[in-house]
Amino acid sequence: MEAVQHMEQPGASQPPAGFEVFGASDEFAPNQAQDARDHLVHNTRWAKANGIPTLTWTDSKERTRPMVIVAGGPSVHDVNDELLYWCEHGDVLAINDAHDWLIEDKGIVPKMFAMHEIDAWPNDFVTKANDETTYYIASMAHPSAFEHLKDRNLVLFHTYGGIGEGQLMIDNGDAGQPIIPGGEAMSLRAINLGFLLGYRDFHMFGVDGCYRPGASHAYFDRKKIANRIRTSDGREFIAPPYL
Repeated sequence: MEAVQHMEQPGASQPPAGFEVFGASDEFAPNQAQDARDHLVHNTRWAKANGIPTLTWTDSKERTRPMVIVAGGPSVHDVNDELLYWCEHGDVLAINDAHDWLIEDKGIVPKMFAMHEIDAWPNDFVTKANDETTYYIASMAHPSAFEHLKDRNLVLFHTYGGIGEGQLMIDNGDAGQPIIPGGEAMSLRAINLGFLLGYRDFHMFGVDGCYRPGASHAYFDRKKIANRIRTSDGREFIAPPYL
């Protein structure tokens, strides 16, 4: 796999020590991924052409507080006291619907929000947008997400998912702009985003890889295709294919 060439250009800011730089994907995507690739390419081209402030390596700063990543898994209800403690003593990054839930249910305004969905429906995640939160939105997100948050503290970042970034993510105009890898879920990708921003101490809540009966999330049951996975010792887990 080719190295990311823009990181070697004269004058380009460099990644922090320990952060692995990924090259462009040359992975052959299955046919069912074509639609997702088309959306990613279209959305990213739109975002790059619209002058949205973009995350760079120079945004990495020394952080003394931990990053507290709050996602929407049902397990957040099991650790409420610990969640509240770390939300008070750390910088909170909310994932997707956890943004509104933290504000409405816990009275906590997150310092950061992160999303990397490609469809329009995730705009429902943020009905409580405010001026205290920095909104990190992936360049592959639907243009309506950027329109929805255009009057807020909005930062675009590039992601690595292996379904088309090699076509458009790195060009001569992207010097110093990192690509954030980290898997399918934004809650896992948030660790790399936080590392780039300078955080080294992470506390994660609601980062569930499976559902509970009747509850895909802490605050609703999103009806999605899910598989039942049985382990050799008789336990059973319910999880959608992407998790």
